[in-house]
Amino acid sequence: MSPNQAQPARNVKIRRVRNATRGLAVFGVAAAVLVLVLLLAVAQPAAGADAGGTYQYARSHVTLYGKIAALSHHDVLKTTEPLTCSDGVQNFTCLLSKTDITPVLRELRKIGVRPEVSPVARRWVLVLDFNFTEGSWRWRNITVVSGWELKWNNETAYVFQTQIKKSLGEMIKIQKEVTWRLLVKEELKGVTGVGVVLDKIIVTTENATATQNTYTSHQKKAVDPAAAKRIKRFIKSIDPEVEVEVLYDKPEPTQSRYDRFRPVVGGIKIEQVYRGPDFDRHIPGCTLGFTGVVINTPVVLTAWHCIRWTGTDRTSGQAEIYQPDQSSWNLIADSIWVTCSYLWENNKLVTSCDIVAMRSMVPREPRVFKPTESSTPQYGQVVRRLGKYDVGLFSELVKAGITTDVTRGRLISHNFDAIYTEQRWGDLTFDVVVCCNVLVAMMRAEDGDSGGPVYRFEGSNDGLGAYGIQSGTSWLGAVVSNIGYLIVSVDPTR
Repeated sequence: MSPNQAQPARNVKIRRVRNATRGLAVFGVAAAVLVLVLLLAVAQPAAGADAGGTYQYARSHVTLYGKIAALSHHDVLKTTEPLTCSDGVQNFTCLLSKTDITPVLRELRKIGVRPEVSPVARRWVLVLDFNFTEGSWRWRNITVVSGWELKWNNETAYVFQTQIKKSLGEMIKIQKEVTWRLLVKEELKGVTGVGVVLDKIIVTTENATATQNTYTSHQKKAVDPAAAKRIKRFIKSIDPEVEVEVLYDKPEPTQSRYDRFRPVVGGIKIEQVYRGPDFDRHIPGCTLGFTGVVINTPVVLTAWHCIRWTGTDRTSGQAEIYQPDQSSWNLIADSIWVTCSYLWENNKLVTSCDIVAMRSMVPREPRVFKPTESSTPQYGQVVRRLGKYDVGLFSELVKAGITTDVTRGRLISHNFDAIYTEQRWGDLTFDVVVCCNVLVAMMRAEDGDSGGPVYRFEGSNDGLGAYGIQSGTSWLGAVVSNIGYLIVSVDPTR
């Protein structure tokens, strides 16, 4: 049994704290070192341990391919994540599968989904892939055993049975063990990230030697060959079949929308205060994410690290949010309502996401201010909430933040975790491992963008699919926590 599997589910805590006030911790101010890692067991229960939770997780996704991938995430099905595929003429979304369509249809019926199915005569399919070492895109030609077209709720998805070595759920099991041993237990030093992309494990390390030219213009160092060899050997000892890429990555600190908004909306400046038994801290400079409702309580969302992780059993205190700056007439949220699930492992806080929902005291609307690079539209309306797998691999996501404004990127991993070192809460210093993030390449974010809304355009620039909260950045891209890890409604239809 791997160390992470040994963690009992009862140790995972979901905090709902009332009458607490929240303070802002800008990602880079605490000199937090962001490390990209992979998904830990604390985030979502395994299918065998909590099948009900697994199926509920799949129901929370709104697209057909998102629901299939959510079931595969828990190893109920044997498919990949949603992929960008092509027949040489047009692109489409597909999933590769170890099995035929029978188990897919069976498991979908359990969540009330009965798609129309028809066979697809295809001997091959092109799958878009990314070579992290070279920084280049490529199409992989995959031999198809059998293929099916699935139609449901006005959308079409394709499932192709192929000779894939590892399914999404199998890769995540490997990722859990590697994350626990390298990020939590630190069995190898200098590792800054572990991720899953298709059938590859991507590992980043601070150990570097010479300069190199890469797709990220300011990344100047190459990974130390000896370090790469050690990491590959370590992962091959866990599973000799898995493909491994090792990259150099030194995380960057994250670093305006300064007017007063009433009602409040996403993408605007906020300041926070957090308090403990014997201290009171004010730290300016985060971005408001989305507004929403938890059951019948109105809330606003931002990054949990913006209030220094206040709200656990070791960081029990109060927090408040002000907009745009701290003054008595600018108070918009006065208590922590819901945080992500978490556990403490020695002096490390391990949590399923970097999001906090604060009780709203002012009118709010499910919109995002200035969602595009242009001056129009002035607002984007949130029309639905997207689960993690409702956005396919290498699809575009957009972020709004107070420092870098609107930036875009491509989702290059559905399963990345992040570690923030030397976090301070009063006199307490600790590291935080944040699980279940997604990594978005080429999405610029700086200090102050933390907590900002991440979304996809739904048919037009004024219709938004709410996807996540900006958590942090590294030289590889932006790290985003999907909002599906909190029980919050962020659009007017739910």
